[in-house]
Amino acid sequence: MNKWLVVQSLKLFAQNSRLIGFEGKYKLDGSLALDRMGNPRPAFDKVSEIKPGDMVVYYCLGDSVITGIYEVVQSLYAKEHKWPELPFQFSIKPVLEPEEPYDFKPLLGSLNMFDDMADRRKWQVRLWGVNNAIKSLTEYDYSIINNAMVVSKRSGQAREEADLTGYSKHLLVQHQIAECGLRSGYRVYVAINDKDKIKVHLPEIMDDIPKFHNDSVLDIAKGIDILFFDDRRDVLTHAFEVENTPVIYQGLLRLNDVAQKYPIGKVKFVMVSEQSNSDRFHNELMRPSFARLKESGCRFITYREVNEEWQQLKDKKPPSF
Repeated sequence: MNKWLVVQSLKLFAQNSRLIGFEGKYKLDGSLALDRMGNPRPAFDKVSEIKPGDMVVYYCLGDSVITGIYEVVQSLYAKEHKWPELPFQFSIKPVLEPEEPYDFKPLLGSLNMFDDMADRRKWQVRLWGVNNAIKSLTEYDYSIINNAMVVSKRSGQAREEADLTGYSKHLLVQHQIAECGLRSGYRVYVAINDKDKIKVHLPEIMDDIPKFHNDSVLDIAKGIDILFFDDRRDVLTHAFEVENTPVIYQGLLRLNDVAQKYPIGKVKFVMVSEQSNSDRFHNELMRPSFARLKESGCRFITYREVNEEWQQLKDKKPPSF
């Protein structure tokens, strides 16, 4: 069973959401080129490799969204008369289809398919043109996309049902950061004293902290409010401390202790608090004891900024954490 990324458009999806189509190969006189058996030939050979049972990630060019994951049912030829320029058609059935298209951009940093590009900011070039209308997906990249969409669908359902009234400010901000992480495809760990409360509405958060480092680092990390990990590997990517009082020293100390164990830039460290603590944060970061944390680019973001990022989830916009 092959896995494919199929590049179509929301217009084609709206016209027929249960078909995918590809161009044919033409002669100079404008007629379709034929193979030895007298059958029309597709514009590129990969189309001939698509078989029933293959899995298709339906990506929409221009909108940079995924409408879902589908299974190929059968090959057809020119069934959809609206697509005369795409005669090589395949019927598909949904395997995982969210209510709204899923934003592809938050996954760019996790996918291997763009690793060989000199400038990843030009990633869309890799998906333009007739020869890029279908691309093979590795098991790794397919699982990244599949897992992110599963988490997104569950998180969306949980959010619709969630009643967060009664949450303390600290707990609400933890919930918002955790949900942003889950929707971006990360595995999320919440400090043990708050985990059970947040897990009621976000059951996808991890039960236990991954063994990503030695025991002494793990003991410190268990007390950090929110940790993000790579989707598949036990690799720490983000560490958040949420502080609801002017006493932010202890949170910075925990972040700093972890920062000491990593190369600069390997992990993103973030202090989250009220705007009134911004000056206090920057003053504390000037202490020589926090030199490593400062070198690691520790950021300060406000409760308001977190809430704005969380609200954007409704519009399928990726958080900027």
